[in-house]
Amino acid sequence: MKTTSYSTGIDTVEIGGDMEISLSTTPDGIELQRSSSIFKVGLAKRVLLPVMEEWFNGILAGVKDADLIVFPCSCVLIGLSCIEKYPNIKAIGIYTFPCIRTVEFTPPVLSGKSESMFNWINSLKWKLLEYGASSMYNDKINQLRANIGLAPIELKYDQMIRSIFHKPMITATIYSKHLLPRPFDWSENDHMVGPILEEDDYSFQSSPDILMFLDKWKSEKIIYVGLGSMMSIMFGIDDQLEFLKKHSTSYSK
Repeated sequence: MKTTSYSTGIDTVEIGGDMEISLSTTPDGIELQRSSSIFKVGLAKRVLLPVMEEWFNGILAGVKDADLIVFPCSCVLIGLSCIEKYPNIKAIGIYTFPCIRTVEFTPPVLSGKSESMFNWINSLKWKLLEYGASSMYNDKINQLRANIGLAPIELKYDQMIRSIFHKPMITATIYSKHLLPRPFDWSENDHMVGPILEEDDYSFQSSPDILMFLDKWKSEKIIYVGLGSMMSIMFGIDDQLEFLKKHSTSYSK
């Protein structure tokens, strides 16, 4: 991976992120190791609930004099629930996985391979995710909102966006089932970027989109490949290595 990267002019390859995947160099080569995940539900509840008040108050203090806030996944529900105090602020979302429901696939945070060909099953799993988030966080967030004179709110992403901003919020989601597609039932304000995922591991062909992109910039050494921590939620170790191999195959051409 490293040799191929350097030989094709890619200066930096980043693998991993927030405690999910660690990259170790051994005498035998590069080794991927899975770390404890903060996204496991039980652990998330134990870790996040005690610090939610600190997050809430920190965001509230930070946006008091701000014109723009950028939401990541980890604090979007907390952030959306407190910025109502300052209605003139603008906001965008940059998410590592989709927060917006779609019938095309199920929430990747539940399982990267749980999508169904039946749209109603995908929709049901988004509702289950919303129910789970509401069960975990709703009481605490509404307690914090009451402390600053805000009415209770239901923790449903789409409803929160529209009730606060009265219009869709611009988002970019750093995840994709293929290279750049946007689910057909998302609004034009919601954008997707992300990795290559193909069902067939044995006859992989680089997609025309990525080949056109790489060919366009082949004379420039500006390509950066970043692979975040969602890999370990979406794939097992063998699938992660296959995933890296597909990237290597694409940009080595």
